[in-house]
Order: sequence, then structure tokens, then C-alpha cells
Amino acid sequence: MGRKDISDVIQIGFQFGGREGIVEPSRKFYLSISYIKLYRSAPEPELIYVSDGRLPEKVSMGMVNEELEQIVMEGDGEASLFDTADEGASARESRREMYWKYRGEQSLVNSGLAYSIVRVLGYDEERRPTVTERLACREKKEGIGKVTRKDVAEVCYRALAEPRATNKIFYATREETGELQLGEENDIFEGFPYY
Repeated sequence: MGRKDISDVIQIGFQFGGREGIVEPSRKFYLSISYIKLYRSAPEPELIYVSDGRLPEKVSMGMVNEELEQIVMEGDGEASLFDTADEGASARESRREMYWKYRGEQSLVNSGLAYSIVRVLGYDEERRPTVTERLACREKKEGIGKVTRKDVAEVCYRALAEPRATNKIFYATREETGELQLGEENDIFEGFPYY
């Protein structure tokens, strides 16, 4: 077996298990390896996850209530960070949905895959972008608004070929530029650092 280039390996993971129920008189140490996985750095995202834009930029462990399956504001006990539930859904269902979306994000982050997580505040299919608006992605939540499903599809498509979107959580939005944006493809990841 020849020597392999492992210069892009960023982490090694493995699952193991011992011999249960087997008693050996020698009492020698035994470790059974189930699998070994190499986590490689990828130049572009391998998976795009569309999540909820109501999640804050950073969710600390104090905000995650495992028992209630909810995201709560730190220091507020059971008071919700998300008091404005969508029409027709109860606040509890909304908080629980947020919890599971956050858990989905964390599973992806911990998976070892190169990812992009696109947070969307909501969809506004009635909205028609003006000629001075442009699609944008922001790492900060402030000033974001609802977008169309077409906008989200465009962000996902462009993120797949963008190294700056790799292993990032960001918000999709539209922003006013004050300049005509007729047919021009703008850099929606402007301000994202290259790694």
C-alpha cells in the first residue's frame, strides 16, 4: 500500500466498542474499532442546510432547554426568546420547532462535512425586488428581512461554488443599494473572509 497525501485532513474520528459479555482469563485489553473517518477540508460546501432566521447569531448552552425542547433567553427561565410565533402556530410549537432546527444545525456542524447554513427570516412571495435592491448574505442578524424562495434557491446555488461560504452560518436577505442593479450578478458573499 502506497503512501497517501493527508495534508487536507483536519480531524480524525472513530467509533469503538469493547467486548461485552466475554470473560477472558487473560484479562488482556481489547478494543474493537467499528470505523475510522477522516474529516478533510473541502474548498466548497458539500451540503447546504436552510434554517430559521429567528435563531440568534450565537446560541449558548444556557439558551438550550433540553427538557422542554426549546430555545430560551439566557437568565429568563422559561421565557422564550421567540415570543412572536407565526400566525396559526402556538408559541410553544414555534419554540420547539426552533429547538429542532438548531439541533439540525449542530448535527451538521459536528458531522465533519463541509457545510453552509442559510438562515431565512421568512418568505415573502408577494414581494417584488426593486431595481435598486440586491440579494445579500450577512453573518450578522441585524437588518435582515424576508426573501423569496427564488432568492433562497439562488443563495444555495451560489454557495455550492463559493469557498467563502464553507463552514459558515449566515442570513439571506435583500438590501437596498441606491444604485441600479439591472442584470448584474453581485457578490452576495461580500465581506466574508477567504480561508
